[in-house]
Amino acid sequence: QQLEDLTGKTGLTDLPEILSGLDMLLTPDTGAMHLAAHLGVPVQAFFLSSAWCWETGPYGFGHKVWQTLEDCSPCRESAPCPRDQACLRPFGHPAFLAHLSGKFGEGWPEGLLGCITMLDKLGVTCKTVDGGDPYETARNELRNALAEYLGLSDHSVPPPFTRAELAEFLFTEKDWMLPGDWPQRPFTG
Repeated sequence: QQLEDLTGKTGLTDLPEILSGLDMLLTPDTGAMHLAAHLGVPVQAFFLSSAWCWETGPYGFGHKVWQTLEDCSPCRESAPCPRDQACLRPFGHPAFLAHLSGKFGEGWPEGLLGCITMLDKLGVTCKTVDGGDPYETARNELRNALAEYLGLSDHSVPPPFTRAELAEFLFTEKDWMLPGDWPQRPFTG
């Protein structure tokens, strides 16, 4: 196989043509990742502590995602890291590097998940195939409750949340919302 490093050598307008010609994209960049997935290019994406693959991972079936789990996750990429980028360490672990090259063995790195993207009635989800995901059960319960709430559930198992609890959870999340005084507030960024 041929590997060509185009880091810093491509413009935004060049990217669709370059990505569409790839057999696979190996990337930590979500912009290139989403464009490649849209173009049907298989993706192997790296997610550190600042983002969760199950929230912003590649859309589509069969993409491989590598997610680090740290106690400080999620963090702000723009803030200095008090832990000396501990989330990078699993990616340099010999067992992970061997795994990437197709040599599967013992000694999976602590704090690293390997996931495969899947599709269900709600959209994309990440199925853990390497490592242990302490959040998977809670995430699946929430997805099942949401599917039930939306009338998309194929089963009659009662959801772990009442409709009111689910609605409160879904509609009180404000991390992604603009401040109430926007755009009147002056830009300070």
